[in-house]
Amino acid sequence: MTTTTKDSNQLCGTYEILDQIGRGSYASVHKAIVMQTGEICAIKKIPSTNSELVDLITEIGIISECKCKNIVRFLSSEWSGKEVLIAMEYCAGGSVKDVMRQLSITLTTEQITVIVRDVLNGLAYLHSSNKIHRDVKAANILLNEDGVAKLGDFGVSEPLDTNTSTRKRSIIGTLLWLPPEVINQDPNYSTAIDIWSLGITIIEMGDGEPPYNHLEQSAALREIANIDKPSATFKDQTKWPRDLLDFLNLCLSKDATKRKSARELLNHDLIRTKCPSNDLIKKLVAEASSNIRNQSETSLYKKYKALKKESSCLEMIYQNRRMKCIRVDRMTDSLKAVEKEFNELESSGGQRNSRITYFLQQLESMREEIQKLQREKSELNSRLVEKRSRKLQLDNDLKKIRKKLEDESIRRAKLKNLESKIG
Repeated sequence: MTTTTKDSNQLCGTYEILDQIGRGSYASVHKAIVMQTGEICAIKKIPSTNSELVDLITEIGIISECKCKNIVRFLSSEWSGKEVLIAMEYCAGGSVKDVMRQLSITLTTEQITVIVRDVLNGLAYLHSSNKIHRDVKAANILLNEDGVAKLGDFGVSEPLDTNTSTRKRSIIGTLLWLPPEVINQDPNYSTAIDIWSLGITIIEMGDGEPPYNHLEQSAALREIANIDKPSATFKDQTKWPRDLLDFLNLCLSKDATKRKSARELLNHDLIRTKCPSNDLIKKLVAEASSNIRNQSETSLYKKYKALKKESSCLEMIYQNRRMKCIRVDRMTDSLKAVEKEFNELESSGGQRNSRITYFLQQLESMREEIQKLQREKSELNSRLVEKRSRKLQLDNDLKKIRKKLEDESIRRAKLKNLESKIG
């Protein structure tokens, strides 16, 4: 992890912060742009202290090693002295909890099934690497614009070889999602704790909240930890199909040894034969995004400013690419001039062999460089087309936002005029 004293808003010039998109109990998340490529990403800012630094290094170590489409992709990390900054893949839909809150809905069986399948793929990968997530819940499942669900927030994750004496001293995770063995401080818990949390998350997605949410914390923990009491389930079981209830029971066995693994659950009939495509979640994300756009004038203005900033960054990237293309053209002209001079010298026969050798070496060197630059030019031209398209899209978005602001201003003026007439 690189140490720097530069402004954390620019992450050493590699990223440009656009706006804040989320805040948790100990970290904030910001939308940013990669200045070299124009790619949109998310940056998590975490205040760092000496006591927390080891945990942060563990989190970065875990996510940087994960290469799975259902786990949020790690880009880089920086330490600015006061903060640790982690750059990650941007998921436009936000978390499952965000989408449910934004649309004021709970999810259907089909929507739950798609999300659970993606999360199981992420957990199967994580568990095969001997790692535990330890905080699976709707707020930590992110959705991208293609409707793919991804596991995020590895702030309390750990390798399986963690010292058991450390485990016994603390209960880590979100309380209502914890399994009995963690509440009872059994230091020998396994990857099965993630399967329990996934089961609670299924109830959360279906009912809108985890079980025992209405109880005081101590009472809720007693209910979960009591192995003689049946595990939690949906508030109204009659609303849900038998295969989903059966799947839920496999996740929420209070005996951890009887819980199915992520790989086994992927072969359950609910997932293997009845799971719809991600297009179902893609529509949900689009609906949530559309709902966000229908917001107050103040929020629209903030969106306008963020889009304007993003457009400015893209314009800067475009200009840098354009200068490289100009350099390629100049190098091509220089090569032609050298070739012409060499041909003249060769035909005249009046120069020494040493001078000819020198020009041959210069010519070969320039040919190699021009080939390299031609490749860069081709690649940059391709990127320029993409950036122009992105810039046009952003300009259109800005026009739409301006139009909405103008319409709202006209509407308010008419309303004020009407009120004055009535008065």
